[in-house]
Amino acid sequence: MKKYLLFALALYAASAVAQPVVYNAALIPAALKKGASVIVHDETINLEVSDLDDARLKVRKIFTVLNEDGKESLFFNEYSTKFLVLDEAEIKVYDSQGKVVEKHKKKEMMTTAVGEGLIEEGNVTFFQVKPSSYPVTVEFNYEQKLKSTFYFPDYRFIRKGEAVMQSSYTAKVPSGLKLRHKARYCALEPVVTEGEKQTTYQWSVKELPAVEDEEGSRSMRDRFPYVNIVANQFSHYGFRGDMSSWKSFGAWINDLYTNLDVLPETRQQFFQQLVKDAPDSQEKVRRIYDFLQNNFRYVSIQLGIGGLRPFSAQFTDEKKYGDCKALSNYMKAALKTVGIRSHVAIINAGYN
Repeated sequence: MKKYLLFALALYAASAVAQPVVYNAALIPAALKKGASVIVHDETINLEVSDLDDARLKVRKIFTVLNEDGKESLFFNEYSTKFLVLDEAEIKVYDSQGKVVEKHKKKEMMTTAVGEGLIEEGNVTFFQVKPSSYPVTVEFNYEQKLKSTFYFPDYRFIRKGEAVMQSSYTAKVPSGLKLRHKARYCALEPVVTEGEKQTTYQWSVKELPAVEDEEGSRSMRDRFPYVNIVANQFSHYGFRGDMSSWKSFGAWINDLYTNLDVLPETRQQFFQQLVKDAPDSQEKVRRIYDFLQNNFRYVSIQLGIGGLRPFSAQFTDEKKYGDCKALSNYMKAALKTVGIRSHVAIINAGYN
């Protein structure tokens, strides 16, 4: 008898474990529904850095779209480049009882080439969930491989029309590697745990109501709360650097430009002749700048480290084109030939 009882209890326990979690829209607190078209039940973001050239990002997000106003959330899209690769992706659609009624793997999704500039270097994988009715509950799962630690995804825990029940971002890095982080439009700080081999940073939020949206207001980037996350040390396309201060980052950028501001002897003589009768340095700058304006074109080609490292001045001189940094580097090289010292500066012109 005891054996039968134990067997029955075991079956009951297994059945209880196997029961799917039901995300019932009716059970969502009324305070969170106010002004929201999407409810994020649970979002888990895990970043694990093994080395400066090796990291992985795993994301799981379960959310309910309450009505058609939230249909944009049903569009899955993730980018891939040479240093950020989408390894796996899966989408699940649930019914009101928590049963999976649709499942889509990465191979079923569309992938197309995208990129900045004349030549496309990346691609985007996307899929549109098309529900028969609302509300609908969806789960996004994906994993990315990062071959660069120059950039980590921000922790953007709330978006337009969203209310959040629970979200977390956990970053694990080797001991000795520090993360720099800055909360924007919020005061969110991580819980930091020091281990023997790893340091763990964890941010989490709960019970966040939707942010009121206003037609014609600033962009989402400029008013929705999020956390910027970067590493003190990094590697980008094999170029290792230090981001612990503006000085160290500037030194890394400066190294990328080393020996790229040298012009052929004939071009140096040309610029010297161009400004030989100029009364002052200001006039010399104006003449060289006018020459660039009239003889060179802007062409955006940014492949690999070329997103940060310019063409050499000699290459730009031969091709008569370049992007922002290539033309700036050429101007610097031209000014150097006539004895005027200058510096290339990285600036942020703002977001549209």
